[in-house]
Amino acid sequence: MELKERIKRPPLKEQLASHYRQKDFTVSKAAVQSSVSTAGIVVYWAMTFFLLYESLFIIVPDLYKGEYDKQLLMKILIGLTFFVCTLNWFAIKQGFGNGVRPSDKTKYFEDCLQQMTPSGWRNCPKCQLDAPPRSHHCNLCGKCVLKRDHHCFITGSCVGFYNQRFFVFFCLYMVWANALAAYLQISYLNKSVPIFSSSTINFLFPVALFNFITGTLSFMTLVVVLSVYICLVLAGLGLFFFSWHVLLSAQGITSHEAWKKIRPYGNNNILTNLRSVFGPLKYLPLTLLFPFRVDQIGDGIYWEPRRKSVKGN
Repeated sequence: MELKERIKRPPLKEQLASHYRQKDFTVSKAAVQSSVSTAGIVVYWAMTFFLLYESLFIIVPDLYKGEYDKQLLMKILIGLTFFVCTLNWFAIKQGFGNGVRPSDKTKYFEDCLQQMTPSGWRNCPKCQLDAPPRSHHCNLCGKCVLKRDHHCFITGSCVGFYNQRFFVFFCLYMVWANALAAYLQISYLNKSVPIFSSSTINFLFPVALFNFITGTLSFMTLVVVLSVYICLVLAGLGLFFFSWHVLLSAQGITSHEAWKKIRPYGNNNILTNLRSVFGPLKYLPLTLLFPFRVDQIGDGIYWEPRRKSVKGN
């Protein structure tokens, strides 16, 4: 009798799937993360349009008053920087097929039964599908992401196999854009009060705020002073993320694998690892200016186990 009941009982995989279908995954942490992601997008675009307006219509006309050729060249440079940075932002947001699909399993395991999870893969109870190695589920995106690195709160999407290079380029342009904005802002402030003099203390934000309250500093100057600090912080953050992801790409690992100190997959050849992220390196100068899809090494689904060339790797 007990044997018959065991035979009639559904497989463990189906029991788990049924359990997770009925389970409510809406938790306060996910709600907070979703709010932070939305806030990140709003703050990014608000800051972008503010800096664009400040540079094009206030600072550049004031710095190059009467020099219309220089004004035009500087505005073109600012516009191109904004345009390429925006293209990379949308490329990260798009993802270009980062999500795990049911067809990914049949690409390499045509004879695998639907109920069987291939060796090295895992069954995601939330997506209700088998996910390949290095993929992880994102509660905010609502899907498993191929070679997931992290969730980018500025774009509201995950950085994975197909859009990591756009994220690297985006960070690079963030550094350039904020450094350019900070240079223009400092030059603007330098016209009224020399920056490299004893009067520099007036541009420490607490001092500048006090001077504004007492009426010795204009509101626009206070805003520019605050913008300098914000741009320098953003440029520093952009430089950190750019350097970190170039290092990860060269080693062929993700942030998760770096923090966990595991390197189960990837190649020991640096150039091969870089081509897996950036595609053919000969196209790198072109893709740096015009972000578009290129053929990468691999597909984010199958990963060759790393060869242990050094003890402990």
